[in-house]
Order: sequence, then C-alpha cells, then structure tokens
Amino acid sequence: SILRQLSRILGSKAAKNVLRTGNGYAKKVLEHAAKLRRYVTDPLLADNKGVLGAALRAGERKILENIWRGRVSKLMHDIKVFISNHANGK
Repeated sequence: SILRQLSRILGSKAAKNVLRTGNGYAKKVLEHAAKLRRYVTDPLLADNKGVLGAALRAGERKILENIWRGRVSKLMHDIKVFISNHANGK
C-alpha cells in the first residue's frame, strides 16, 4: 500500500500526514524515492553522460565514489525540499 511504502521512507507519522494531503503528493514522493532507490542499486543505469563509466574504466575509485555520493545526496535533498515545500503550502 502507499502508506506502507511511505512509512518505510518517511516514518509512520510523516507518512500519515502526507496521505492526509492527498495521494497525488504521496505519489510524487514515492516517485522521487524510487528514483533514489534505483540509483543506489545501479548507478550506471542513470549514467547519461558516461561520467561514472569513464571513472570506472579508468580505475578512479575515489572519483566514482564522490560522484555517487553527490548524486545520492542531491536526490535525498530534493525529496526533503519537496516534502518541506509541501508542508509549508508552497
């Protein structure tokens, strides 16, 4: 269910608040979380510019990790901003 999925991402209290505001919003949060989950699982699938692949082929582990961490951080930030903006009526 949507509540169960959101609870895993946001915690049960926040998930219930999200659902009270409407399923459209809950769906958007789930879409962002799914994107993050896919990236964490297989970042090369989202490597549109080939930067991760190039770092991997060159053996540049530190660069690869920095890119990965940056992207994960950005996606997490986007989800938090989206939730915050919605909570503040934006």
